[in-house]
Formats: sequence, structure tokens, C-alpha cells
Amino acid sequence: MSATILKILHITTHLGGGVGKALSSIVTHEQKFNPWHKHKILLLDDPEKDQFVSICLGGGIDVVLKSGNVDVDSELANADLVVLHWWHHPVMALFLANFPAIPLRLVLWVHVNGCHYPCLPYDFVALPHRTFFTSPFSLENAYWTSQQQNDIKQRSAVVYGLGELEFSAETTHARDATKDFVIGYVGTMSSSKLHPQFVEYCAAVVNRLPDVRFVMVGDIAGSNEILQKAAEYHIQDRFAFTGYSTRIIDEMSGFDIFAYPLNPKHFGTTENVLLEAMAFGLPVVVLNQNTEKHIINNHKTVGFLADSIDHYVECIVHLHDNPEERGRIGANAREYVKRHFSFENNVELMRIGFDEVARMPKKQFNFVSVFGTQPYEWFLACLGEDYAPFADSIDDRKRSNPREMVNVTNKIKSCIPILREKNKSSIRHFSNVFPHDTNLRYWNSLLNQV
Repeated sequence: MSATILKILHITTHLGGGVGKALSSIVTHEQKFNPWHKHKILLLDDPEKDQFVSICLGGGIDVVLKSGNVDVDSELANADLVVLHWWHHPVMALFLANFPAIPLRLVLWVHVNGCHYPCLPYDFVALPHRTFFTSPFSLENAYWTSQQQNDIKQRSAVVYGLGELEFSAETTHARDATKDFVIGYVGTMSSSKLHPQFVEYCAAVVNRLPDVRFVMVGDIAGSNEILQKAAEYHIQDRFAFTGYSTRIIDEMSGFDIFAYPLNPKHFGTTENVLLEAMAFGLPVVVLNQNTEKHIINNHKTVGFLADSIDHYVECIVHLHDNPEERGRIGANAREYVKRHFSFENNVELMRIGFDEVARMPKKQFNFVSVFGTQPYEWFLACLGEDYAPFADSIDDRKRSNPREMVNVTNKIKSCIPILREKNKSSIRHFSNVFPHDTNLRYWNSLLNQV
């Protein structure tokens, strides 16, 4: 690359969660080791937590707020390259609907897998100069034709939303036989992320291993629902909820294994906590699906892929009964992550992608053709297989048939868990951000009847 400095503007709704950890790690690393790429971050929404904003500022990265009288048009025009960090947040949807008609070089960095809600429209991915996916699973998108999948594969790269990982010292994490066997989980505890039969999975484990205990690390929203369900199986005393932690490694030091049974339609992608557990040297058990199967692609060598609830239990029982196997799997997992999920290699892939785009001509972008002009249209655009009942519910021809409308509204009331969340690009999330949209209010009112 020439000695010309490339000015890169990252646009993201906020710097929270996995996106905040990954982006703050990447740009502060680049500030130290790559003087030819100068990164700047524009936040579309005021941050709820400032942990990762502080890391960026402390690392010499300029972070500006759209609400702080920033001239967005000037920021875009002055950038050599613009990066949109997307996961279908309603505030980002509003920004895209009013995207300035300024010639740009544009990279779309997708922080959900896009194969389940929020589904990633092909027409959206086809617009930018280049797209970064955060899992190879995204290229399996069932809403794209084979030709579209091949087309996107040629114009994209897998660049993980990966923060710097902490690797444990060489240790087998030998279990103290006098204590409970601790199965750890880190992350969102809502039904949109956890498997809908999560408690049943846990109960099946307890039936085989009465000395087991489940330690749940993360925001405790959703913990009451877990405990209520656990009470039906008389295993509520087997759960401990530690709350949100900024030091995940400290929490993992108390785990014997890491189990991560996710919803088959979850939105996750890089799955940093899974990689952190492997880097720490913990044996992991996940379900054979989605992004997980691309991370643990060597069954029984670096982790366990379970095909059913019975198989899941057998994997955990095997690890419980074989401490040497736990040590071997954990050590293999640690080395596997070092080789295949190197933070430095991931950053290098990002640099290569940016340098390729920097040589392309600028062009203008209009996202209205993809998402529409109204908030309810933005919500509908990424519904995938759940689109029909929502579209039918506001179709005058359908509304004229009372019997059909009962069927339609019942489908909305029983929609997938993520659409019923408080946040996570759900109906309530969109409705709260855009309270004047009558269709969003209508859909939200249906959920309130449940």
C-alpha cells in the first residue's frame, strides 16, 4: 500500500455489547500499529453504557455523536471510506432511509447472521462496494437464490466482529471433586437467544448428574422466566445468576465446562463468548446448527456439537465423568482459537478489504428501494418467513374478511420470541422509536393483548 493515509468513518448506532467490544478493540489496535488507516466513529444514538466509548477515546480514536450537532454530510464527504455497522437497529433504519446523496466508498459490516430475523435482504447486500460478514453461515442465507449466494460470495469477506481474546495458561482446569460440577453460560438470557427448551435441557442434565449447577452470567433480564420454568422441574436451586460482568474471564474461572444451547433461529454470528470460553481452555458443548457449526467444526476435538437433547446430555455426562478428556478438549480448543480466530489475522483481513475498496470509484447510495420510506416498511423488510401475517394484517383486502383477520392476528400474537422482545429490533423496539407509525402501534397493541 502507498503511504497515503486512508480516512475511515465507522457509522454505528451505539458501541454496546459485542459490537462495542469488537470495534473498540480493532480501531485502538489500528491506532497503534497501522498509521496509514485513520479511524473515526460516528454514533447515531447516545450510548447507554460508555465502557467501549471510553476505550476508544483513551486509545486516541475520535468518537462523535450525531446528536451533538455533527455535520454528518461533511463527515461523509471527508471520509475516504465509510463503514456501516448493521444489525437492523431502528435508529440505523431511519438513517438509511434519509441517507445523504453524497458519493462514497461504502463497506457494509453485518453484525447478525442475517439468515434468521433480522433477515438480510439481498438487495441491501448488493449495494455497497464490499460486505463484511461475521460468520460464514451468512453465506448460506436461504432467502437468496444460489446465483445470489455466489454473487455475494465474490463481493464479500468474512471479517469477524472479534475483540482481543484472553488465553489462559496451560491448565486442564481440573475439577475439585468435592464441589458441584459447574456448567457456565454467558450472554443474553432471553428466549430469542436461548433455546426454547433450555430449562428442559438443564433438567435432563440434572436427572443424570445431581451434583450439577448452572451459573448464568449476563444481564438478568429473562432470569425470572428461567426460574419459573425451572420450578416446574424442581431444579430452581441449581441456578445462579451473577448479573452483567465486564470481566468474563474472571467468571469463567469458576466453570468446569461451557454449555451454549441457542435458539435454532438465533441472530448471533461471531459469538465472542464462545470463542472466549475456548480461548480460556474450557470444553464447550453447543448445538449442531447455524454459526456454532462453523466455529466448532471438528467434533470431539475442540468441542462438542450436539444433535438433540439426548445427545447434549450425553456430551455433558461424558465430560463430567472424564476429567482427562476435559483437559484435552480444553487445550485443543485453546490452540484451535489461536490458529483460526487470531485477532491480528482478522484485522489484517479487514485492512485488505479496506485497501481494495479504497481503489474503487465513489458512488451515491439510495436505500429506499430496499427498505421503503416508512418505519413500518423498514420493520417489514427484514422479517423473512414471518413477513406474511404482518403484511396481511394491514392489507385492506384481507382486513375486509373478519374470519381471515382472526387467523392473521393470532399468528402475530404467537410470533417468534425476538419479535416480542423489548429491544433487539423487535415490534416494541420499532414502535417505541417511531411512536407515530400507526401500523407499528397496531402490531404492538396485538402483542399487548397476549
